[in-house]
Amino acid sequence: DRRGKIITRKGDTLDALTIMKEHCRKLDKCSLQELLDFEREITGESHRWISMEAGYSVMVRADKDSYIAEKYVHFNVAEIDSALDLFVTGEYLPIRSITTFAVFPHCGQPWILFLLESYCRRFSERYRFEVLAVNSKNAGAIVRKNCRLSYAQIMADAVAKSDIPLEKKVIEEFLCSSGYLGRRSYSKIDELINQAKAIRERRD
Repeated sequence: DRRGKIITRKGDTLDALTIMKEHCRKLDKCSLQELLDFEREITGESHRWISMEAGYSVMVRADKDSYIAEKYVHFNVAEIDSALDLFVTGEYLPIRSITTFAVFPHCGQPWILFLLESYCRRFSERYRFEVLAVNSKNAGAIVRKNCRLSYAQIMADAVAKSDIPLEKKVIEEFLCSSGYLGRRSYSKIDELINQAKAIRERRD
Protein backbone atom coordinates (compact mmCIF):
# COMPACT_ATOMS: atom_id res chain seq x y z
CA ASP A 1 0.00 0.00 0.00
CA ARG A 2 1.16 3.51 -0.71
CA ARG A 3 0.16 6.44 1.48
CA GLY A 4 1.78 9.73 0.60
CA LYS A 5 5.45 8.86 0.12
CA ILE A 6 5.38 5.81 2.38
CA ILE A 7 4.97 2.24 1.20
CA THR A 8 3.82 -0.36 3.73
CA ARG A 9 3.07 -4.06 3.51
CA LYS A 10 -0.52 -4.81 2.57
CA GLY A 11 -2.63 -4.62 5.70
CA ASP A 12 0.06 -2.98 7.87
CA THR A 13 -0.85 0.25 9.58
CA LEU A 14 1.22 3.37 9.08
CA ASP A 15 2.78 4.60 12.32
CA ALA A 16 3.03 8.29 11.50
CA LEU A 17 3.99 9.21 15.07
CA THR A 18 7.09 6.99 15.03
CA ILE A 19 8.14 8.41 11.68
CA MET A 20 7.61 11.96 12.95
CA LYS A 21 9.70 11.28 16.07
CA GLU A 22 12.58 9.98 13.93
CA HIS A 23 12.33 13.09 11.79
CA CYS A 24 12.47 15.34 14.87
CA ARG A 25 15.67 13.64 16.09
CA LYS A 26 17.45 14.98 13.00
CA LEU A 27 16.41 18.59 13.54
CA ASP A 28 18.00 21.49 15.42
CA LYS A 29 14.96 23.71 15.21
CA CYS A 30 11.61 23.63 13.47
CA SER A 31 8.23 25.31 13.50
CA LEU A 32 4.99 23.52 14.28
CA GLN A 33 3.87 24.34 10.75
CA GLU A 34 6.96 22.64 9.32
CA LEU A 35 6.09 19.49 11.28
CA LEU A 36 2.52 19.62 10.01
CA ASP A 37 3.77 20.07 6.45
CA PHE A 38 6.17 17.13 6.80
CA GLU A 39 3.42 14.89 8.13
CA ARG A 40 1.17 15.88 5.23
CA GLU A 41 4.02 15.18 2.80
CA ILE A 42 4.65 11.64 4.04
CA THR A 43 1.10 10.56 4.86
CA GLY A 44 -1.12 12.79 2.77
CA GLU A 45 -2.85 13.96 5.94
CA SER A 46 -2.18 16.35 8.80
CA HIS A 47 -3.18 15.83 12.45
CA ARG A 48 -2.00 18.49 14.86
CA TRP A 49 -1.80 16.08 17.79
CA ILE A 50 0.69 13.82 15.97
CA SER A 51 3.04 16.69 15.11
CA MET A 52 2.83 18.19 18.61
CA GLU A 53 3.26 14.80 20.31
CA ALA A 54 6.33 14.07 18.17
CA GLY A 55 7.79 17.48 18.94
CA TYR A 56 7.21 17.14 22.68
CA SER A 57 8.60 13.59 22.73
CA VAL A 58 11.94 14.39 21.11
CA MET A 59 12.46 18.16 21.19
CA VAL A 60 11.66 21.05 23.53
CA ARG A 61 8.79 23.40 22.77
CA ALA A 62 10.27 26.88 22.96
CA ASP A 63 7.05 28.75 22.24
CA LYS A 64 3.65 28.30 20.63
CA ASP A 65 5.07 27.96 17.13
CA SER A 66 8.50 26.36 17.48
CA TYR A 67 10.49 23.41 18.81
CA ILE A 68 14.24 23.24 19.45
CA ALA A 69 16.73 20.42 20.03
CA GLU A 70 17.69 19.59 23.62
CA LYS A 71 21.21 20.98 23.12
CA TYR A 72 19.79 24.52 23.13
CA VAL A 73 18.42 24.24 26.65
CA HIS A 74 20.13 23.34 29.93
CA PHE A 75 17.75 22.39 32.73
CA ASN A 76 19.05 22.43 36.31
CA VAL A 77 16.56 19.80 37.47
CA ALA A 78 17.12 20.20 41.23
CA GLU A 79 16.67 23.98 41.11
CA ILE A 80 13.67 23.89 38.77
CA ASP A 81 11.88 21.22 40.83
CA SER A 82 12.53 23.31 43.96
CA ALA A 83 11.01 26.31 42.21
CA LEU A 84 7.96 24.21 41.28
CA ASP A 85 7.63 23.14 44.94
CA LEU A 86 6.80 26.77 45.74
CA PHE A 87 3.80 26.66 43.43
CA VAL A 88 2.54 23.06 43.60
CA THR A 89 1.58 22.90 47.26
CA GLY A 90 -0.85 20.01 46.75
CA GLU A 91 -0.72 17.04 44.42
CA TYR A 92 -1.37 18.99 41.23
CA LEU A 93 -1.71 22.48 39.78
CA PRO A 94 -2.97 23.75 36.39
CA ILE A 95 0.11 24.94 34.52
CA ARG A 96 -1.60 28.26 33.79
CA SER A 97 -1.56 29.01 37.52
CA ILE A 98 2.17 29.72 37.23
CA THR A 99 2.27 33.37 36.18
CA THR A 100 5.85 34.32 37.10
CA PHE A 101 9.19 32.68 36.41
CA ALA A 102 11.26 34.95 38.64
CA VAL A 103 12.43 32.04 40.83
CA PHE A 104 13.30 29.72 37.92
CA PRO A 105 17.01 29.38 37.07
CA HIS A 106 18.37 30.44 33.69
CA CYS A 107 18.18 27.56 31.22
CA GLY A 108 19.34 29.03 27.93
CA GLN A 109 15.83 29.90 26.75
CA PRO A 110 13.19 32.36 28.02
CA TRP A 111 10.86 30.69 30.50
CA ILE A 112 7.29 30.47 29.24
CA LEU A 113 4.54 27.91 29.85
CA PHE A 114 5.34 25.89 26.72
CA LEU A 115 8.94 25.46 27.87
CA LEU A 116 7.77 24.53 31.37
CA GLU A 117 5.40 21.91 29.91
CA SER A 118 8.31 20.37 27.99
CA TYR A 119 10.35 20.30 31.19
CA CYS A 120 7.62 18.57 33.20
CA ARG A 121 6.92 16.08 30.43
CA ARG A 122 10.46 14.72 30.13
CA PHE A 123 13.03 16.18 32.51
CA SER A 124 11.59 16.72 35.99
CA GLU A 125 12.38 14.20 38.73
CA ARG A 126 9.44 15.09 40.97
CA TYR A 127 6.72 16.17 38.54
CA ARG A 128 4.92 14.98 35.42
CA PHE A 129 2.56 16.72 33.02
CA GLU A 130 -1.01 15.49 32.51
CA VAL A 131 -3.59 16.64 29.96
CA LEU A 132 -6.45 15.14 27.96
CA ALA A 133 -4.79 15.94 24.63
CA VAL A 134 -1.75 17.91 23.47
CA ASN A 135 -2.72 21.49 22.70
CA SER A 136 -1.45 25.01 22.10
CA LYS A 137 -3.56 26.64 24.82
CA ASN A 138 -1.41 25.78 27.86
CA ALA A 139 -4.18 23.50 29.12
CA GLY A 140 -3.07 20.74 31.49
CA ALA A 141 -1.70 20.21 34.97
CA ILE A 142 1.66 19.78 36.66
CA VAL A 143 1.29 16.68 38.84
CA ARG A 144 3.56 15.20 41.50
CA LYS A 145 4.96 11.89 40.31
CA ASN A 146 3.83 10.15 43.50
CA CYS A 147 0.21 11.21 42.85
CA ARG A 148 -1.77 8.16 41.74
CA LEU A 149 -4.74 10.06 40.31
CA SER A 150 -5.53 9.88 36.59
CA TYR A 151 -6.22 13.14 34.79
CA ALA A 152 -9.97 12.44 34.87
CA GLN A 153 -9.73 11.94 38.64
CA ILE A 154 -7.69 15.12 39.01
CA MET A 155 -10.39 17.12 37.24
CA ALA A 156 -13.11 15.54 39.38
CA ASP A 157 -11.11 16.32 42.51
CA ALA A 158 -10.61 19.95 41.43
CA VAL A 159 -14.33 20.32 40.78
CA ALA A 160 -15.19 18.72 44.14
CA LYS A 161 -12.84 21.08 45.99
CA SER A 162 -14.36 24.14 44.32
CA ASP A 163 -17.64 25.60 45.54
CA ILE A 164 -19.30 25.49 42.13
CA PRO A 165 -22.64 23.73 41.59
CA LEU A 166 -22.32 20.33 39.94
CA GLU A 167 -23.95 21.33 36.67
CA LYS A 168 -22.57 20.49 33.23
CA LYS A 169 -22.09 23.99 31.79
CA VAL A 170 -20.78 25.41 35.06
CA ILE A 171 -18.24 22.59 35.42
CA GLU A 172 -17.04 22.84 31.81
CA GLU A 173 -16.60 26.60 32.22
CA PHE A 174 -14.65 26.06 35.46
CA LEU A 175 -12.37 23.42 33.93
CA CYS A 176 -11.68 25.57 30.88
CA SER A 177 -11.13 28.86 32.71
CA SER A 178 -8.95 27.14 35.34
CA GLY A 179 -6.77 25.61 32.62
CA TYR A 180 -7.65 21.92 32.95
CA LEU A 181 -9.35 21.85 29.53
CA GLY A 182 -8.51 23.66 26.32
CA ARG A 183 -12.16 24.03 25.35
CA ARG A 184 -15.54 24.16 27.08
CA SER A 185 -16.59 20.58 26.46
CA TYR A 186 -15.84 17.20 27.99
CA SER A 187 -17.30 13.95 26.67
CA LYS A 188 -17.31 12.22 30.07
CA ILE A 189 -18.90 15.07 32.01
CA ASP A 190 -21.64 12.87 33.56
CA GLU A 191 -19.02 10.49 34.92
CA LEU A 192 -17.03 13.43 36.28
CA ILE A 193 -20.12 14.83 38.03
CA ASN A 194 -20.72 11.48 39.75
CA GLN A 195 -17.08 11.32 40.86
CA ALA A 196 -17.17 14.90 42.19
CA LYS A 197 -20.40 14.16 44.09
CA ALA A 198 -18.83 11.09 45.69
CA ILE A 199 -15.72 13.05 46.71
CA ARG A 200 -17.83 15.79 48.31
CA GLU A 201 -19.96 13.25 50.15
CA ARG A 202 -16.87 11.53 51.54
CA ARG A 203 -15.55 14.85 52.81
CA ASP A 204 -18.89 15.82 54.35
